[in-house]
Amino acid sequence: MKLLKWIVTAILIVFSHTYATQTMEDLIVETTRLKKPLNLMSSSVDIISKKDLERSGVAFVAEALERLPGIHAARTGGQGQVVSIYMRGAKPQHTLILVDGVRMNGQLDLNGYDLANLDVTNIKRIEVLKGPQSTLYGSDAMAGVINIITQEGPHDEKVYIDFQYGAFNTEKYRAGFSAGGEKLYYSINGTYFHQDGFSSTKAAPDKDGLLNKTFSANVGGSLNNNLKWTYNARKIDATGEYDNGLYIKEQTIQRLGFNQSVNDKISAAGGISYLDLKRNQYDTDYCSDTLSFDLNADLEIHDKLQLFVGIEGHEDKYSQTGYESYEGDLDNHATLAICSFNPFEGSALSLSARKDNHSRFGNASTYQGGFSFTTPIIETRVHGSYGTGFKAPASFNLSLTPSLEPEESKGWEIGIEQPLADRQIIFRGTVFKKDYENFIEYNWNSGDAYYENLTKATSDGFELSSSWEVTKELTWLSTYSYLNNKSDDGFSSRRPMHKVDNSLNYKYNKNLNLNAHASYVGDRVERNVVMDEYLLVNFSVNAKTSENITLYWHIENLLDESYETALDFSWPPIGYNIAGRSFYGGVKINF
Repeated sequence: MKLLKWIVTAILIVFSHTYATQTMEDLIVETTRLKKPLNLMSSSVDIISKKDLERSGVAFVAEALERLPGIHAARTGGQGQVVSIYMRGAKPQHTLILVDGVRMNGQLDLNGYDLANLDVTNIKRIEVLKGPQSTLYGSDAMAGVINIITQEGPHDEKVYIDFQYGAFNTEKYRAGFSAGGEKLYYSINGTYFHQDGFSSTKAAPDKDGLLNKTFSANVGGSLNNNLKWTYNARKIDATGEYDNGLYIKEQTIQRLGFNQSVNDKISAAGGISYLDLKRNQYDTDYCSDTLSFDLNADLEIHDKLQLFVGIEGHEDKYSQTGYESYEGDLDNHATLAICSFNPFEGSALSLSARKDNHSRFGNASTYQGGFSFTTPIIETRVHGSYGTGFKAPASFNLSLTPSLEPEESKGWEIGIEQPLADRQIIFRGTVFKKDYENFIEYNWNSGDAYYENLTKATSDGFELSSSWEVTKELTWLSTYSYLNNKSDDGFSSRRPMHKVDNSLNYKYNKNLNLNAHASYVGDRVERNVVMDEYLLVNFSVNAKTSENITLYWHIENLLDESYETALDFSWPPIGYNIAGRSFYGGVKINF
């Protein structure tokens, strides 16, 4: 079996699919506030397009993210169970999740926002910005930002329905429609997902199923030639089982935004966002709601110099009612400025600064600087960045230990990119390091439950990738991630030191597409127990049988690998179950 694993890996190293390597000068990254072409980015960025999501066959966002270099996902069971995302070794709560500009990291999420129930319906693009980004987005962005952007306005799928069936009695139904024009457009989508599931832990023989109902709506238009407005809403209702218990999660995401062009040189934008998170589990109600605002201006001083200035704020209210009850609120306001200078073609320098005022901790200042330079003729691109960050403790941490101080960080990265053969072959390499101060960790040695600020923690490593457009039909990508975490506690828990991702995408003709992905994850340690390495292989087929009908099949865990990504809190620890070889199929009809 081990020989088979390495044979499959070797094959996919030779032939695989890239998420975003071509037309870098045309691909604009929105997460940087000052929108930049991909070839001028100083920080590492990965982009997952709508087409990538469709070809891969993944059902939820977390499944797409864990295919990227430098990202590892830990799961406590099957669909609907908690998913923790580790970006470059940082804790999950150090990565900010945005959905259409709405901050998803609530005060009751100790391990960051749980992506388990966020499905891929109506998602246009996912941008993953790595490195310290607190200057752009404040607390929660010490490791980076995952920006999920949904489809706006009328698009190719005017009206569609989608039916899927598969393993564990999975049923998935999707439908949507869009219409309108520049003056007024709308896009409405709905998803019903049901799965009987399997036992989350190996100690219980029950089935832990999931019912997920998601509704999303994007409405917008133009009031005149210069003023545009958008309204985005997403409602997620999830009911799941966990070892004979039941949990209910309700999420409401809303944002009203505008963009005003004053002239060719000046524009203003802003919006109001609202996030409401509710969870009921073990007879306890958890509630968190966040109201945010932002207002900014983008000024082109001249054709080589841009300036972005903005103000923003958010107020978090939270409560817990049940065995233990508490409530409170925290708020934060900030001012920020970003300066981008392009001294000559193919080059960019950036400098940004931010000042946050937290209701509990007072002022916090962060800054970031970066560069990108592409040599003429051979097109070698070198980029790098250095930045600082901070993370305010969550309300639950403070309820147990009021004396906690914010976490702080500083980090850098340097990368190089070399295209060959008219960009048909691209090699990339990035080295990074991040240092943490006042690191927050649970004190296991105390008889009472409380947290403490540890002195120091460090993450360093590198990421390598090579992509090759073998033919117009066949594309390739292979990535390797190395991570080294150091601290006095369990900061290395669940993080693999070695991770290899390979994909294959073959477009046989305009009607048939084949996609395969193999991910090798090295040993991980949790609570002094070693979780063995594993190789996960997935395979997808999309076949367009007519102008309006597409059939698709998806096989997960093709090698029927048995592995764990997390351990429970019993002693000795028991691993959480992961789905074995699973088959899914469906049909999509466009009208």
